[in-house]
Amino acid sequence: MFDVMDLSWFILRRCADNGTPISNLQLQKILYFLQKMSLKNGNRSLFEDDIQAWQYGPVVPKVYKNFSFYSAMKIIPTDFDPMPKLEVTLSKELLQEIDKRATQNPWSLVQESHQVGGAWDQIFNDGYGNREVIPLELIQRC
Repeated sequence: MFDVMDLSWFILRRCADNGTPISNLQLQKILYFLQKMSLKNGNRSLFEDDIQAWQYGPVVPKVYKNFSFYSAMKIIPTDFDPMPKLEVTLSKELLQEIDKRATQNPWSLVQESHQVGGAWDQIFNDGYGNREVIPLELIQRC
């Protein structure tokens, strides 16, 4: 299991190094899709932080707060930004997922995470579940 901030910096650096820097919104969706893929394929959580159902989709609050000052701008890590404290080793499949998602339009990521009947949709429930935790079991099942 990874520290979610280490994983986030790893994703941001990988995307920027590949020439596809991402925004905080995209980072949130990539974290969600990676968690979902890991749960479905190996029945294992990548990180322990909760994912909540926010208006624009699944969000890891700690990560959101850390990168919110970027607003909708692309996040390009510098030498002054933290390097992941631990070696982040992901499967080839998860690395491919990061690379694929980094090239997607941010609003198509939002749309995909908002699928009717999906985990976010069931918890958000037209706003009644705003900022409620999306259970891992539901993410895995949907």
